[in-house]
Order: sequence, then C-alpha cells, then structure tokens
Amino acid sequence: MNWLEKLAKKGIKYDYSSVQFDFPTEIATKIKNWGKKHISDSDLYTEGDKYARENEIHSTVKYGLITASVEPIKNKIKDIKPFYITLGEISRFVPADEEYDVVKIEIKGDGLYKLNKILCKLKNEDSHPEYKPHCTIAYVKKGHCSELSGNGELEGIRVKVDEVTFSSKTGEKSKIKF
Repeated sequence: MNWLEKLAKKGIKYDYSSVQFDFPTEIATKIKNWGKKHISDSDLYTEGDKYARENEIHSTVKYGLITASVEPIKNKIKDIKPFYITLGEISRFVPADEEYDVVKIEIKGDGLYKLNKILCKLKNEDSHPEYKPHCTIAYVKKGHCSELSGNGELEGIRVKVDEVTFSSKTGEKSKIKF
C-alpha cells in the first residue's frame, strides 16, 4: 500500500482527481524487481510514509482534474479503443524545488498522448505544461543513481492499455474499460 492509499483509508481527501494507467501485475513486478536490484535502500529518499519506492506501478494520464465523479471521464473517453505502449530507457527527473530525484521509465506510444489530450478538455488545475508519459520507479536522494540513466534493460516491453483508473479526490477508485 502506498502513502496515498494509506491517507485514503484514513479518510483524507485530495485536492484533485486523476486518471492513470495501472500496469499489469507481471510487468509491474518486473519493474519493482528492477528497482530493488538497481536502487539500494540507502539511495532512497523518504519523508515519513511518503516517497521511497513506488508500490503502485502506473503512468499518470491526467492529474489535476476538478471533478470527483467518474462519469465525466467515462463520457470523454467512451470512444477510445485499446492500444499499446512501449517501455523506453530509464531516466531521471530532477525537480529543482524538491529534495529528491525521480528514477523513471520513459514510455513511448501515441495512445497516452491522445488520451491526455482528450482529458485536458475537462476542467483541471494541472500545472505541468507538457505531458511526458513515464512510470516512476523510486524517489532517490538528490544526485543519487545518475548512472541508471540510459539503462535499457526494460526497454522494448510492450504493454496493452485497455483500461484506466480514475482516482477521485475523495479517495475512491474506479476502473474504466475501453
């Protein structure tokens, strides 16, 4: 259980809703195992129950949605058909205003971009100007794990996307099949 799920169980609500693609168990396990093999516990950044290793292996499609209801999402994406994505190289995101770096996998494929573009038409407060699909593996201490960038061990894995998860700002989750 990740820190967001722990907060939801405690009845804590979020500022916004989001839509994400949850990786199938087999692929998620590969990604988690890769992270455990290449990222030592001493490299992890932690802050209470937050950060460290990502337990819920996913790719966020759209964050910052105002609605708490799944219905507007279902209506917007009702014509989407299943599609494939491909895992790319490992890379790092280095947020300037944070005390951690993010180790992630790049994701290739037009389907997530198309889905994001459709969901951007809904009222939202997303502050990221450009959508860059990725899958977070872990949050690490600033400057750690830079040698992992460019690693291609997971590159080329194809994954079918035939559903997404709507995570409401109330903490409820709903699966939406294509």
